[in-house]
Amino acid sequence: MKKKMEYIKWKEYPTDHAMRAYEGGFFLEAVQVLHGFLEAKMRDLLMVSRHGNIKRGYQEIWDITQEMGFNVLARALLVSGKLTKAEYDELQRFNAMRNRVVHKFFWEPYAKDYKGVPKKDYDLVFETGMRLVDQIDFKAGTVLYRRRR
Repeated sequence: MKKKMEYIKWKEYPTDHAMRAYEGGFFLEAVQVLHGFLEAKMRDLLMVSRHGNIKRGYQEIWDITQEMGFNVLARALLVSGKLTKAEYDELQRFNAMRNRVVHKFFWEPYAKDYKGVPKKDYDLVFETGMRLVDQIDFKAGTVLYRRRR
């Protein structure tokens, strides 16, 4: 008998999931969820900021933007004037911090006692990610609001 395919989808808003994961001690999951959701929010901002004939919809650009990663999206938003240089720099710092804590989690120095990643490092990445999600989401909402007026 053929096994039925299972699918996984969000059961709650991603920042709520990230908060629960963080409070539960699942720090890597929390930080990775925020990273992925922030990337999705940058995609949203790029799409709603699109110049040209918006009446044709998003079908032409939807799949293209889905293939764009964190750094490419941040650069595109900076170049298009949707992010300030300071906002772009903050996104890059967040991404670098996230990479550092995730990779240090698996670090095992030879013949040394390694206590792990300091929780304050995870706290900083998590708090920065939560703030950036809100900031980028607000920008996308502002573009949509202005467009509807």
